[in-house]
Amino acid sequence: MPYAFRQGPTDAQRYARLLQAAKGADVFLDTAIRFMNGDENNAAEQKLFADALFALQRAGARTITGAHHAPKSFAKESFMTLENILRGSGDVGAMLATCWGIYQIDANTSRIFVQNVNARDFMPCDPSIIQGRPSLDDTGYFELTDPPSFAGTLSDHKGQAGRPSPDKDEKVRQAQEMHASGKSYKEIAERSMSRNLQSASGLASQSECNE
Repeated sequence: MPYAFRQGPTDAQRYARLLQAAKGADVFLDTAIRFMNGDENNAAEQKLFADALFALQRAGARTITGAHHAPKSFAKESFMTLENILRGSGDVGAMLATCWGIYQIDANTSRIFVQNVNARDFMPCDPSIIQGRPSLDDTGYFELTDPPSFAGTLSDHKGQAGRPSPDKDEKVRQAQEMHASGKSYKEIAERSMSRNLQSASGLASQSECNE
């Protein structure tokens, strides 16, 4: 319950029970703003919210996942970043270990573009697209229609100019060739992540040489 995060003297017992219940649990905040006190645009108040979440971690919570809205201005964007996908203070994004942006690109079939915009300790996969209809009715699950390396960029599906991605077409071509040769989507995604990691390592080495 939202009031459980308030640490006033009358809520001390509720707060203690919350910490006890968090041990070994996967905590979901849907939506995160319902569990915040104060203004989401206020950095100081968001620090208090972050402290409450870190307290859940110290109490033994396995994971903490929060659903959060994008600002209205995101409707005009054609690419995703940590800064433009999260509403409120930048401290909201700063407390995260990872963040996945989602955007519905077709309401009739519930097609959703999914992209990792913040990966603190791992190399993320490329964007993908999942589809809800009719698979949710048939199987109860979303269908992965465009796996990593096949989904392209958000601008491809919003019809607007996005951030330049000079190697996008080449990556899609390579993924299609791998799929045609019999590679599974999992193998293609792993190969793509490996290439991304090698590219990042090369950029880091070049940066060190320049220094």
